[in-house]
Amino acid sequence: MDFASDCKRCEECEELSKKVSGFWDGVDADGNDVSGCFYVCDNSECAIKQERDRKISEGKSERLRVSEQNEAAGTDAGKLRKMRREAHCTLKTAAEIAGISVGEYSAMECERQVIPMNIFEGMRFVFMLMQKMRENGRK
Repeated sequence: MDFASDCKRCEECEELSKKVSGFWDGVDADGNDVSGCFYVCDNSECAIKQERDRKISEGKSERLRVSEQNEAAGTDAGKLRKMRREAHCTLKTAAEIAGISVGEYSAMECERQVIPMNIFEGMRFVFMLMQKMRENGRK
């Protein structure tokens, strides 16, 4: 299945449960502006819905695998996110401190990527210092 044909099939489909779930835009191969809608429906016989459901299921399985690896390594995505928020630190700042991209840091907090222990321990120390500085009136 490819994106363009899926969008066209959804646009033309007359499924009663079909709802707009978002919008997309871009440029085609000829440089022309193109745009359209993303749709969702409840038709379990629809091949597009089946493929989307399969990808969602795979994503959940991947997050579970990452979560189990984090737990085995002694790291915790939820704890990392909580510490960052309590330190009033943005994702961008945390990523810069860790020396990685914002996307990579976000992927660790959202359990799409395993958290290396050195990053977890280093960020825990940094967030603790940031919080203490805030408590002492320094930003």
